[in-house]
Amino acid sequence: MSVITLSTVEAAYDTVGAYNQDAINGFSDQILDAMLDLSQPATATHILDAMAGDGNLTVRLYDYCQRRGIALPRVDVLELSHVQCAFARQRLQDTPARVIWGNIVTLEDYEQSTRLPGQAFDRVLLKSGTHEIPLAHQSALYANIWHMLAPGGMFVNLGFVFDDEIERDQFREITRVKDRLAGMQSAAEQRHFLTREEFYSRLHEAGFVDVRCGRHVQYAIHTQVAIQQYFPPEAWDRINAEIQAEQARALVLRRRGRIHFQGESSIMLCPGEITLARRPR
Repeated sequence: MSVITLSTVEAAYDTVGAYNQDAINGFSDQILDAMLDLSQPATATHILDAMAGDGNLTVRLYDYCQRRGIALPRVDVLELSHVQCAFARQRLQDTPARVIWGNIVTLEDYEQSTRLPGQAFDRVLLKSGTHEIPLAHQSALYANIWHMLAPGGMFVNLGFVFDDEIERDQFREITRVKDRLAGMQSAAEQRHFLTREEFYSRLHEAGFVDVRCGRHVQYAIHTQVAIQQYFPPEAWDRINAEIQAEQARALVLRRRGRIHFQGESSIMLCPGEITLARRPR
């Protein structure tokens, strides 16, 4: 695997700018609180919020701890997009969180020109980000998370988990249409949505044990909500028509009730889960 240097860093979400990931995915407060419940922050001292975007999960984590009277853990926020790092620093400026512009696939901290530390965290949290990593680098992703966890530490992942490859492939094609229209060519080319077999096998190969589903979740992606987050108003009707045309071609997803057309918009219901995996002591 080639090392990505400062001169070649390209992050799709530099192009997007500000957006609301949870609104796009249809994540309820109950789903996000369930992720934090399973993370057990009361017993954590140092947490890595990986592929963290604008820091929204860390904001929620601190609010969760304050509402429950839990001492605030140390949190490092790791993100590849320089633009999203700037948003994260703004959102977290009144918290003790540290924002790191770096790459979880290569373990590079770009600003410090160092490698991210090993065995430094007792939790690694990752929310709806694994599908941004190309298939060829998925094994490195989980090996690096294992490397950064202290012995006995836990990886908590909220993400897509498909049990059927046809459903996965049709959903990927729909997503690629949106990415190309948004100018996110690298995302269109590199995204890989995991099947359960792919995900679990790579976790085991990385050395994780006690791999299990903490909670099944459902993505509820409203096309109009996603379009309004990614595109200017003058493009909404055109983009909506192009995405719905691709959705209409996804016959298996439609037959299985994964896509519903509602007036001028549509909704996609996709399988996901909160997965727990532990680095052995």
